[in-house]
Amino acid sequence: MPPLPKLQEGIQIKREQGSVTLLGTGQQMVFKKLPDWEKRFESASPVPQTKKEAIDALKKILSSDIGEMRLEELDALNGALGNLLRMAFDLDNPKSPLLADLGEHRDSSATKELLILFWKTLQKNPR
Repeated sequence: MPPLPKLQEGIQIKREQGSVTLLGTGQQMVFKKLPDWEKRFESASPVPQTKKEAIDALKKILSSDIGEMRLEELDALNGALGNLLRMAFDLDNPKSPLLADLGEHRDSSATKELLILFWKTLQKNPR
């Protein structure tokens, strides 16, 4: 890579694996390449308001390989993705339209319900 240009006096540039940091006057700004995962989340915005919108967003975010999992394996997937989905889909908000569309679920069971609905859309031959 070519060297980065020199900026204003007193500002330094630090290049690291996958990021560039601007340092100066007691402040720093870090610029990082977005990982593929974050790009997929960005492409799935805005926050879904209905089950259908949430499933459409999950199709953009998650791999279709989930359709090959057994239904029982979704608990582990919910354990790994539950917090991320709760935050991304605003399921911690008791007034969330998506939470209301999912019915009487607490936020953790709501994410599991979404993963099950997503899984069902991927099934060619329901088990």
